Amino acid sequence: MIASRKLRRCASAMLILLIVMGPAALRAQETREELIRGGVQAYDQFEIARALEQLQAGVDPNAGPPDSLWAVGVQLLSQILLEEGEEDLATVWLRWALRLDPEMAGDSVTYLPEVVRAFRAAQDYVAASGGRDTLADTRWRWAPRGVTRGSGALVVDRPSLPISVRLTVTGVGPVTPGPPVELVPGSYEIRAEADGYDPISVTREILPGVTTHLAVNFPPPLVVLGDSALTPAVAAAAVNAMARLTAHRFALDPTCGTGFIAGQDGLLVTTYRTIRGADRIVVEFPMGRTVEGDIAVAAYDLAANIAVLKLPVAPDVSLPLATEPSEGQFAWGLGYRECESAVATQTRIATWLNRPSGMLSLASPLLGADQGGPVIDENGSVLGLAVADRSAVPAVRVESALRAARRNLEARQLLTVGEVATRERHRYGSVAITSDLAGAVARVTPLERWHWAEAAAEDALPTTFAGPMGRYRLELIAESRVHEQLELQIDPGQRDELFVPLLQVTVQDSGGGFPWAIAAVGVAGAGAAAAFLVGGGGGGDGGGNGDTTGSISIRIPNP
Repeated sequence: MIASRKLRRCASAMLILLIVMGPAALRAQETREELIRGGVQAYDQFEIARALEQLQAGVDPNAGPPDSLWAVGVQLLSQILLEEGEEDLATVWLRWALRLDPEMAGDSVTYLPEVVRAFRAAQDYVAASGGRDTLADTRWRWAPRGVTRGSGALVVDRPSLPISVRLTVTGVGPVTPGPPVELVPGSYEIRAEADGYDPISVTREILPGVTTHLAVNFPPPLVVLGDSALTPAVAAAAVNAMARLTAHRFALDPTCGTGFIAGQDGLLVTTYRTIRGADRIVVEFPMGRTVEGDIAVAAYDLAANIAVLKLPVAPDVSLPLATEPSEGQFAWGLGYRECESAVATQTRIATWLNRPSGMLSLASPLLGADQGGPVIDENGSVLGLAVADRSAVPAVRVESALRAARRNLEARQLLTVGEVATRERHRYGSVAITSDLAGAVARVTPLERWHWAEAAAEDALPTTFAGPMGRYRLELIAESRVHEQLELQIDPGQRDELFVPLLQVTVQDSGGGFPWAIAAVGVAGAGAAAAFLVGGGGGGDGGGNGDTTGSISIRIPNP
């Protein structure tokens, strides 16, 4: 049975190899190509031991970055192991490969259904365990040729910082930095702790005959501003449940905000302002886990400035919601200062007006926590969601948004951030504004009811204005006065250009009658102004009888 399945697949394996490599590549003598080509040929000839040896040598990452040929080698290697009944070892190889290259595409045509199922299971596992994190640099001392079974080894390099590190390997126990630790092939969670730093937890695969080296990168510790009653354990738990959010909007530089995990169902709470108008959101946790795809909006409340996001995977940490806060109690607002350092600012709950829907007023401003950071008590429970430097949405209203999110999850009524932006008419567009009015400044004022005051802008020409869809008033200002006013239309996802040519016509009455000015846009405006002047509009008795003599000056700005 196994032989027949091999025969059905070997031709396809050779075909995919030819497609990926091409005739020129087949003639090449590069080590990786030679090894993987040799492994495919050995598999075709039922020489399993030689195939495993050559494929394992061919997927050595020290030979170069992952590519399509490398992916062929990994998947054929896993197929051979599955056919030999070594499912656990095949799983380890697939997890290792997907952690090294999360974008590796599975081939559901060439390989056996068992390989396809194992590939998808490995994808889920790697995504849930942090994927390709940045908390530990990884390198490999590859297995000697012919070693395809047996133990591997883990080496955690001694830190370059003058700190004492405590290491624990799940299922093994404490280990010492430096010496190799022999391990059975599999996936292992390595936890590193050091005084004054947030703990680090990473998952790595140990491969047969391969020595895996880790260099742990400790992130900066939480900076607490002001006197603090937060214990290191409470502070670390709060930071681990926080996330830094990067919002990408059309024609704008990315902006950042803060969010936190609440509950055990992968729900992340942030402000609506953080995601407002965004096309895409990236969520990064302090443990190095980054989530970019399949982020959905489970609920949002414009009035309360709350958004609840559903993540495909989330850390196994969360912050509990507190009961009603007391006025005068100490609190700490957490966030990311300048999108970098995690900061906790001590404050007090000053007032809570209009309970339960009213806002919490804080006694002192928060630093870096005003965009979706949690406001916690000394036990780490969330008192509110920070929405401004001195105000927070109370936890009771956050809980209401979470309940709505869970109902929408159950009903499968989720939206992307782009769909929310479209629904609320907050999607961005842009317009490049130029003019021949020297030294002009463009002032753009939003006009739609769904706009917000911060969407206004004022900048010297030439400039590009980006804002949410809808109508705007554009004023061109020079020498402290408005020279032109017109209406702009911003279309979602569109880049437009606007050139405003100005023709300034000034008429002065030398006989003491009236001074007046006409500003006309374009040639048509100039013609209308000229016709108006020739007809004697506004002069003396209106009959053009010469009772009033005037001088006309026409200034056309240089292009």
